[in-house]
Amino acid sequence: MVQLARLALFGSSIGILGCSEPATLIGNACKPGVTPTVSQSAPAEFQWTPACDVGTVVVTSEAGHPMWQVSSDPQADFTPTNAIHSGLVYGVAPPKTHAFIDATALVPGQVYRVALIVTDSHGNATGVGNTTFSAPTE
Repeated sequence: MVQLARLALFGSSIGILGCSEPATLIGNACKPGVTPTVSQSAPAEFQWTPACDVGTVVVTSEAGHPMWQVSSDPQADFTPTNAIHSGLVYGVAPPKTHAFIDATALVPGQVYRVALIVTDSHGNATGVGNTTFSAPTE
């Protein structure tokens, strides 16, 4: 979990420094309690409910080794965004995002974890949902 937190911080966008306003969620950001699911066919597809957006998706091995991390690009003024929608395909960075960690091939039958993270207006990253899954077979 510590490594996951480090990845989330590494992948979170730069917040506005010195703001005196309270931190707020950006856009249609998820709140804690999101339920992610993973398809049973390759490539793995990540979906979640309720319908909301996240700023970072991290996939790790069962032992915590990073396999893939994709994060939303910040706005022009460096304000973080939560622009990743449900239906994310493993290894495919959607528009207005970038991979901080390129996808490593998943081994069918191996156990992995996916974590969904939102970023607030101050750049603070918060996990909103995670689950373990077995890599789907081809």
